Amino acid sequence: GLFSIPGLCYPNDFQRLAKEAVRECDVLRSEIDPESIRSHSQAVDTLYQLDQISKTVCNVIDAAELCRSAHANPHWRDAASRAFSDLQDYISTLNTDQTLYNTLALIEKQYFPKLSEEEQRFCFLLKREFENDGIHL
Repeated sequence: GLFSIPGLCYPNDFQRLAKEAVRECDVLRSEIDPESIRSHSQAVDTLYQLDQISKTVCNVIDAAELCRSAHANPHWRDAASRAFSDLQDYISTLNTDQTLYNTLALIEKQYFPKLSEEEQRFCFLLKREFENDGIHL
């Protein structure tokens, strides 16, 4: 597929991939609950779920951003722009998800010293991204 993305062969594939990404992320979101984190390993597993949400959305939105900016065919650019807009809206939803933020806050408060340097950095940066959008106010 386009940009070596499996299944991205036609312009309308962008919408399908965007919807699939949202569905996959919603499943991951439904599994995240700060009340269920009772150990270091559960905290780490949750961070990996959050990372998977980020990767899933970014894989599609990054390709859409490149395509809408650089593709020669207007049909591809239009489809990419629609997918980009839909995923931008979804990212706004993620960035205002109180459960996700509370989960990060709990992990930072209770498990931060036990996390690897990479896990600490991810936790810190993602929590700050939420806060930049004002979720903690």
